[in-house]
Amino acid sequence: WTAYTGPVAAPDANRQTVAFRAFDVAGNLETARTLTIPADLSGPLTGNIGPVATPTASYTASWNSVTALNDGADPSNPSQAQIWGTWSGNRPATQWVQYDWSRPVRLTGTELKFWRDSNRGTGDGVAEPDGWVLQYWDEAESAWHDVPGASAYGTSTTAFNTVTFEPVVTPRVRATVRANGNGTTYSAVAITEWRVFADDPGAAPELPVTVSAQARCVAGKAYVAVQARNDHDAPVDIALETAYGERSFVDVVAGANAYQSFATRSTSVAAGSATIRVSGSIDGDDVTTARTAEYPGVDCAG
Repeated sequence: WTAYTGPVAAPDANRQTVAFRAFDVAGNLETARTLTIPADLSGPLTGNIGPVATPTASYTASWNSVTALNDGADPSNPSQAQIWGTWSGNRPATQWVQYDWSRPVRLTGTELKFWRDSNRGTGDGVAEPDGWVLQYWDEAESAWHDVPGASAYGTSTTAFNTVTFEPVVTPRVRATVRANGNGTTYSAVAITEWRVFADDPGAAPELPVTVSAQARCVAGKAYVAVQARNDHDAPVDIALETAYGERSFVDVVAGANAYQSFATRSTSVAAGSATIRVSGSIDGDDVTTARTAEYPGVDCAG
């Protein structure tokens, strides 16, 4: 324990947990509390990024831990707390584990090691599974897909089962495991460590801006009003673009708004969107950030 003297800086970009406690004037010590500092994923990411993911699972036995998946440990004789496992009275044919990151990342491979305490074919205990598959989340389709071009999926409990695949860009992946059974019941499954490898250039810097768009009626005519607020700490240029015209603003100071009401020359307008482009400097580099603002349709004829 170290006396607090000012802001606490994380030692690196990985996820950190800070414990803190206080004494009152009478010398009573409070129960320690913790605060998690999320991983900074803005920079380039290479190698195993499992430790900076948030793990979840279809089920985790109470004596096991889902965080064992990405604790960075690979003991030869792990304790039950160092294993993710699913042993219970209800053992389905499939189970899954999942990693989530705060932004889409470019992934190129994965590896995991299974654990067992029973032989295959028993339908009980924890056994080497029949197989597994890695899937990635497609944001555009809001659907899971198998990673493309995957190499063979091994099921060893003594070595890491490595799988390479064609790169995918996604904010989450999951490994779906097919449990081994005896024809009537299924054994549980367990994993000691799960690694996912990235080759990611990093997130492009973005200028902070708050945008909105609204369709409105003025004297029986439809207009599309677009507004963008500069949330950066320095002046920026802002361009507002719609199907009914464009308007540019130069050197919009921090906290100020760029606003334009575009006439549609009609009594109604269908739902649509406006594009807002913000240009400025971040740490000496020129950056342009594009945002989209949706607006509903409006009928001013009545």
